[in-house]
Amino acid sequence: MRSFLFVGAGGAVGSAMRYWVTKTWPATGVGFPVGTFLVNVLGSVVLGFMVGYLGASAHPDVRLGLFVGLLGGFTTFSTFAVESGDLFRGGFAGTAALYITVSVVVGLIAAVIGIQAGDMIAR
Repeated sequence: MRSFLFVGAGGAVGSAMRYWVTKTWPATGVGFPVGTFLVNVLGSVVLGFMVGYLGASAHPDVRLGLFVGLLGGFTTFSTFAVESGDLFRGGFAGTAALYITVSVVVGLIAAVIGIQAGDMIAR
């Protein structure tokens, strides 16, 4: 039960942070979802850093609260998928393709950079 509380508490904070970011940086005039892009890339680098820095050394409840709760609530694949579909349906196929490509590539690069940075600091 304690694990669920850690995940829930982290998720509440992460979701509120995501809401703030997406309201602060809304979609651009051509529909590029800046806020969702930012939370997903930032979440990727932070999760990568935490994995690299903490590894398996963190208490399982702390890992659940941070990794699953906080960052799971902060990042959002489902919104990314829906926004991509909305762009295609709205006639912005080029913007949709750019959004999908840049999100995946930059997100993966951010995660790798985060892991490497966490590893370097942990040594």
